[in-house]
Parts: sequence; C-alpha cells; structure tokens
Amino acid sequence: RVAYFEVPKKNGKSALCSGLCLYGLCGDGEQGAEVYCGAASREQAAIVFDEAEKMARASADLVPYLTFVPSRKAILFPSTNSIYKALSADVPTKEGLNISMLVYDELHAQADSDLLHVIETSSTSQNRRQPLTLYTTTADYDRPSACNVK
Repeated sequence: RVAYFEVPKKNGKSALCSGLCLYGLCGDGEQGAEVYCGAASREQAAIVFDEAEKMARASADLVPYLTFVPSRKAILFPSTNSIYKALSADVPTKEGLNISMLVYDELHAQADSDLLHVIETSSTSQNRRQPLTLYTTTADYDRPSACNVK
C-alpha cells in the first residue's frame, strides 16, 4: 500500500512514475479512481503529470479513451469516471480527497509532514480496494525535510 523509491537524479524516475499513474487511471479497473501526483510545489508535481500526458497522447491505444484538461492539469478516463491530476502543496484543500493512487515526487524537498499527513489520511480510505502511495525522491542529506523527520 505504501512504497518508498529513492533514485539518483536523471535515472528515469519521472517516466516510471508517469507510467504507473496512467496504469492507476486506466488499467487498474477501479471505478471512480482518483490518481494524483504531488510534490512540494505544483510545478514539481507537474513534471510527472506532463510526462504522463505526453505518454498518453503518444499512445494510439489510450488517446481515444481519455479526455485531456490541460488548464486543470487533469486527464479523465470517462469509462470508469476516473481522474488523474497534479496536486499543489496547499494543505487545507486536500482534506476531501479519496485517493486510489498517489505518486509523491521529490519527498526530500517537502519541508514538513503536514501535507503528507493529509495525504496518508486520504489514501487509507476504506472505499478503495487497493490504494497505493508511492513516495519518490533523490538522495537526501541532513536538512529539514519529510525524509528525515523524526
């Protein structure tokens, strides 16, 4: 249900995460799936989202089944009423999420664990058959971050 993935920079982490998010949106079979990519900033979260959007648009097998909403950083899969979105780091607006899959990128850049606590609460919903939270990051060092919160 929860995984931690630490990889050095420029080793394909964003591409792997993008593919996993598309699987969570289209391949998992979850009705009303809510798939999110999050990070310490919306711009960072958009890196994984943008990669997934490029993958989906390049797939002749996927593109007929998806609706792209670039202004909202969202991809819809209408046949299961599912959505994939990039999240901002604004904690108060995340309370109502019902996460089926989350990829949280660059965990080491998250200064505190407030957003992570809200996300963990949202992804432990009893409404999901098999929720997955994947935390990814590059190597961290001894600075205050969610990776080394005691």
